[in-house]
Amino acid sequence: MMRKNKLSAIMMVLVLVMAAALTGCSDKKAKEQEIQNKVSAIDTAYEAFTAEAAKKLEAYKTMVSEDEAYTEEDAVKEKYTAVLADMKKAFTDEYDSTIAENTVDVSKEEDEKKVNTYKDNLTKALGTIKADAVCTEEEITAYEASVNAAVKTYDDRVTAIKKAAAEKKAEEEDKAKKESEEAAAAKEKTAKSSDGSASGKSTSASGS
Repeated sequence: MMRKNKLSAIMMVLVLVMAAALTGCSDKKAKEQEIQNKVSAIDTAYEAFTAEAAKKLEAYKTMVSEDEAYTEEDAVKEKYTAVLADMKKAFTDEYDSTIAENTVDVSKEEDEKKVNTYKDNLTKALGTIKADAVCTEEEITAYEASVNAAVKTYDDRVTAIKKAAAEKKAEEEDKAKKESEEAAAAKEKTAKSSDGSASGKSTSASGS
């Protein structure tokens, strides 16, 4: 009887061990599937991000807001962090390109409209950077310093162009005035000369 009880106890232990092992395997598979699902979700989100430019910002902010869901497991966190960095780079590359295209040497530029266009483009780009809120405060401050320095250069150049234009206009007006005065003086001199000749002829005729 005792032997039978011992055998039953051993069988019970074996059953429990097997059940625990099966449960462990099942839990492991479930965890692996969960990780795979999250990785797939990240890939899908990135595909949507790159496919539709108009919704890039919305897609990026959605990913940022889901931080907790993707940072529990190291394997998922690594994927999430890399994809998030790629998303952010897409924005900063665009910002950098726009700023580079509109940060030029205008020291010899004479077209005020062109200089103001550069300025407007930079101001708009900075506004977008701030509104998107993709960058950190430190990064935004750096962009702001760069844009403001360029804008000041453009403002100074526009002032110089306006000053040169005003000086040129004043010179032209002075020249025109001088020429007008000289023409009037010459005309008056000619008129007096004509009057003198006519008067001389009239006196000579009377004497005859």
